[in-house]
Amino acid sequence: MFLSIVVPVFNEASCLSSSVGAIVSAAVEIGEPYEVLLVDDGSSDDSWSRIRDMAATESAVKGVRLSRNYGKEAAIFAGLSRALGQHVLVMDADMQHPPHEIPSMVRVYLEQELDVLDGVKRTRGDERFLYRLSADAFNRIFSRLTGMHLRNASDFKILSRQVVDSLATLEEKGVFFRGLTSWVGFKHGTYEYDVAKRSGGRGGWSVVQLVSLGVNAVTSYTASVLHVVSLLGFVFFLFAVFLGIQTLANKIAGEAVDGFTTVILLLLILGAAIMVSLGIVGQYIARIYEEVKNRPRFIIREEI
Repeated sequence: MFLSIVVPVFNEASCLSSSVGAIVSAAVEIGEPYEVLLVDDGSSDDSWSRIRDMAATESAVKGVRLSRNYGKEAAIFAGLSRALGQHVLVMDADMQHPPHEIPSMVRVYLEQELDVLDGVKRTRGDERFLYRLSADAFNRIFSRLTGMHLRNASDFKILSRQVVDSLATLEEKGVFFRGLTSWVGFKHGTYEYDVAKRSGGRGGWSVVQLVSLGVNAVTSYTASVLHVVSLLGFVFFLFAVFLGIQTLANKIAGEAVDGFTTVILLLLILGAAIMVSLGIVGQYIARIYEEVKNRPRFIIREEI
């Protein structure tokens, strides 16, 4: 098997047939044996029925159905665990990762003898301004904290068998695909593409899910956020020393003013700092809790 194409699917029934048709047409142009792995991440529509029908009529199409919705990252890793190809391409099912770019990506990947070809967004299509702004802010913060540059990065990638096998050895449960493919190293290259319009439906990410993904990504790859707590403590220590000296000086000079304004403000500031610090520490403790339970990332219900 030359190429495996892994496609996570979640409630994509309305556009799945056209998407897979375009993917298959692009894969045929390569002229090498291939497979298309459609991973149903616990869809509530009839996505699995569509996958089953396509697998019955197209020999290259295979289906993996998870027992429930585990999230896109887990679905990608479920596909990687079943991919047989010497090279594995990961892409979305909504055609925002354009299937017609597949032959060109494979050619660049082979010509440059890469281990990872990262699809980088040249343009971001019809993304909403607020989403684009928040995505850019997250990428900047993530890059600054971890040293991994993900600006305009995407899950549209080609991985060598060695990279896929290396990812399989990582046992952590809270995974972030883009971050891990950067973390494992190897020889990377980039391929610019224009984000296409969705072939149907709406994006499946809510604000809460996006925030959760961002928190998971940052806490998975760096403990530097914990240093903010130490820095915050040091700043307030200096503030307390300055305020203490000022208070004693006013007391000695007989200029102390009655009232609780300073005390109230100090309590509010310290209370907020303590709560923020506890929240940061709590995020890391929650990650430890999830990891020590050692549950699998996903459970496969059936395969076709």
